[in-house]
Amino acid sequence: MTNTCLFLINKVPESELILTETLDALLTFSAFDLEVSVLLLDDGVNLINATPCHSACESMFSRFMETLDFYGIEPVWVESESLAAREILLSPVSHRLRLLARQELPAWLRQYSLVLGP
Repeated sequence: MTNTCLFLINKVPESELILTETLDALLTFSAFDLEVSVLLLDDGVNLINATPCHSACESMFSRFMETLDFYGIEPVWVESESLAAREILLSPVSHRLRLLARQELPAWLRQYSLVLGP
């Protein structure tokens, strides 16, 4: 198994500082030659849609995605049932996102040597 790390984001950060700290951790792991991925699930999928929270979420997610792109951390995985439960439609940034069904999660998670989340 290669050195792989998955960051689970299951809620919208309460502040931009928390999202910035998550991003810092992602970049730190990436700097040490770990293959880093991100999975948005449960309320974390609200990051990709400003409606459930406020317009600042859209701005935070946009900057988050831009930084991930810049450092080559892709794709960002999104659990499809979480999107459906919250009636979220993917936006124009959808090409950066990859959908994953909830039933596929257990087997899919096994590919990671380290899974970090709440």
